Amino acid sequence: MTEPKIFRILSMDGGDGLVTATLLQRISERLKARQGVENDFLQQVDLYAGASAGGINSLLLAQEDKPDAFIDELNALWTELLKAMLPLPPAPNPQATHEHFGPLGSLIFPFQVAQYITQLGLSLVGLHNFVNNTAIRNILLERFHFRKLEELKKLIAVVSFKLDNRAPDPAQRRWTPKVFNNVNMRQGPVNPDLTELCIDVALRTSAQPVYFPIFQSIQGEGPGYIDGGYVANNPSMVAIGQALSVINDLREQQDAGKPLTTEQQALPAAQFALAGGTAARGTTEEAKVLVLSLGAGMSQMFPGPNYLGPEQLPFFAGSATWGYFLWLLNPSEPFLLLDIFLQANSEEVEFQTGNIVGRSNYCRLAPQATSTAVPGEAAGKAAGQVFGQLPEPAADMLRQSREINANLTDAEVDRVVDWLIDSGWVAKAA
Repeated sequence: MTEPKIFRILSMDGGDGLVTATLLQRISERLKARQGVENDFLQQVDLYAGASAGGINSLLLAQEDKPDAFIDELNALWTELLKAMLPLPPAPNPQATHEHFGPLGSLIFPFQVAQYITQLGLSLVGLHNFVNNTAIRNILLERFHFRKLEELKKLIAVVSFKLDNRAPDPAQRRWTPKVFNNVNMRQGPVNPDLTELCIDVALRTSAQPVYFPIFQSIQGEGPGYIDGGYVANNPSMVAIGQALSVINDLREQQDAGKPLTTEQQALPAAQFALAGGTAARGTTEEAKVLVLSLGAGMSQMFPGPNYLGPEQLPFFAGSATWGYFLWLLNPSEPFLLLDIFLQANSEEVEFQTGNIVGRSNYCRLAPQATSTAVPGEAAGKAAGQVFGQLPEPAADMLRQSREINANLTDAEVDRVVDWLIDSGWVAKAA
């Protein structure tokens, strides 16, 4: 019996991109420790899917010729990005102003101070986002340059939320989910996403409201976009939909007697489709879809009855009367309702994905941060020196990343490595 054709999907959640990069690093290290197994699990990926930070990771990995060799660099890049999460706006520097504007610097500097105070005040009263994305944009632009989606080495599905669908009929204009992809399958109109810039898609998928500004494009054109986590923080189902769309289009085209183009034949989905992978489960004896889903560091979230303090929250006649302040504005658990939405979304998608592609064809690794981890005195001082050099949002994320990595056991990583081998994702070494 011939080996089944496999379509491999790597799905990466929104959240802390450094956590996901660390998971990739740990998986790679454990694979290296295995004898007789090829350590090229990222090279085997057919489609990268991501939301928010996971979308950035998808784009970065999809542009690499050898993505497995890029893992260490990806970790270093996320540390750099966290350091770039500067409070908005950056404090004006008279020396930098003078160096940039020359003799006019002394005149421009007071305006910069006024702008700083104004924007800071607007942020504190909720009329301006908190984090300046200029430094992040520059770092990512150095990585992506002006590369287009059509130039990527692998298929991608990156989620965002579009704030204007630009419908010709004004009555039909609305906000709408958006999945950016670089597939040009149909014999007809060219996929407009192919000419989108990677840098634009990266900043659109990660434009978290309140923290980051709504993003259009680096040219300042087009509709605004916000974070893809509001569409699918765990994008596994989006990835399956995208993969099966490609596979089914190829199969239908072939069944209609229309030959596949040279570009279509080069797609990894082509042999999969011709092997029969069009069933509802995406799996036959000759073809199967594999999904590796990686979380990005959700904290253990259970405010429960102690949310308001040490006393239990009272229920009256079976109900507790929470208003918008308790759900959204309580300082001890800000944006609680949003956290519930994101976590519930991820967990439900996990259930759906496993049952659609088959439980043996799906693997999820999503370690959590715990609020009980307290570093020793020496470790705490060392960590404090590092965190003290970072803006508070970056320090919090770096602290959580290190905590999750410390809590992640080799047994959990080995479970993923075993699945990669047993499922046929990675090949036995010759």
